[in-house]
Amino acid sequence: MPFSYARREHQGQSGIRRALHALIRSVVLVLMGVFLYSRGHDHTNWIFPNVLCQIGLGYFFAWLFLNRGPLIQVTGIAAILIGYWGWFWISPPPAGFDYSQVNASKESGEVFEGRFAPWSKNSNAAYEFDQWLLPKLRTVPPKPESAPAPTAAASNLLNSDWQLASMNVQLPTESNSSAPSQDAAPSDAPAPSNITAKSDAAAAPIEETAESTETPEAAEAETSTEPPKPSWLRQWFFSNPEPYTFDRGGYLTLNFVPSIATTLLGMLCGQLLMNSAFGRWEKLGLLVLAAGVCLGLGIGAHMTICPVVKRIWTPSWVLFSGGYVIGLLALFYLLFDIAPFRILAFPLVVVGMNSILIYMMGQTVGGWTRDAIVKVHLSGFLNHVFGPRALDPDWYGPVTIPTVVFLLFWLFLYWLYKQRIFLRI
Repeated sequence: MPFSYARREHQGQSGIRRALHALIRSVVLVLMGVFLYSRGHDHTNWIFPNVLCQIGLGYFFAWLFLNRGPLIQVTGIAAILIGYWGWFWISPPPAGFDYSQVNASKESGEVFEGRFAPWSKNSNAAYEFDQWLLPKLRTVPPKPESAPAPTAAASNLLNSDWQLASMNVQLPTESNSSAPSQDAAPSDAPAPSNITAKSDAAAAPIEETAESTETPEAAEAETSTEPPKPSWLRQWFFSNPEPYTFDRGGYLTLNFVPSIATTLLGMLCGQLLMNSAFGRWEKLGLLVLAAGVCLGLGIGAHMTICPVVKRIWTPSWVLFSGGYVIGLLALFYLLFDIAPFRILAFPLVVVGMNSILIYMMGQTVGGWTRDAIVKVHLSGFLNHVFGPRALDPDWYGPVTIPTVVFLLFWLFLYWLYKQRIFLRI
């Protein structure tokens, strides 16, 4: 982020234009993540644990800290982590919470006790937020209503001795109110007195009801049980009729909040590498020091106040993973910028120039590449080179197959790299 926006500033882009770019990039990343989570569904599935969604939700907020100075950025990291930790701390799960209903168990290490209980799977503060928000982003069909009560005329007919399926009663008309029904009895035989009496009794309430009804449309409107039609916004975007329950993996929408602190750690590292006031070895030393501090704080927090849980991006995980990654950055800086081994970085450069593209490829056509290309067209070659167990899932398959899929993707990205074609948002 520091490198990208410094380049845009050097090109003469205004602050408003750079802010608009950051905002649009956030929205596009979120929509790409929602697209990936909607595959296999009949409607748009508005959930946000996908990596792209998480980056997009937090990207613009992290951008607001850009060029604010290291002190403000470190203060922002501390405020985010302490505030998020405190919110969880004061929101423990209720006593007697049934974890089996949310796909969590103590045996799998997903349920904590004592001071760590607020970070248990699907029973924490951010989980409650998802239970409030995500059902609003879909249309759940209303429960079917009971049938309307019959009208007075229908009740009289149902309770009479007439069989409605076999008798058609003709209502009296003004021109011939005393004429017997043609269907009730033959024209050459008088109708029995008991049938005539019941016919008159049944016709009276029908005629009275018909006179009291204003219009057929009004009667239909009064007895209509159809639910109100949803708004155009809900019809267009939030028409998913599947009810939301919970994420079986325990991932949460608000994971993006502590991940803003993760982004700020990367921002600080980028600013350090761009700072000409420090020499190369000084930069390397500061990176190693930062990695050690973050790792130490993460482990200390895990042992005292907050467990390391990647799936809910706990503050201790932010520090622990941040230290780990900063340590790798220090190693790469040593190899590629200080030592003369820059050529070793070339395979990573090819991927890095189209990092979002290869991620989308892995999510969308990764399975197809594995089944339709590697297992079909390359199985003979792999079995010849690596032996008959090269594709066996109980032997080398879990390593061989993903590696070959990645190599195929890399070759495609290399071709794009040579053509200077890069997917940027």
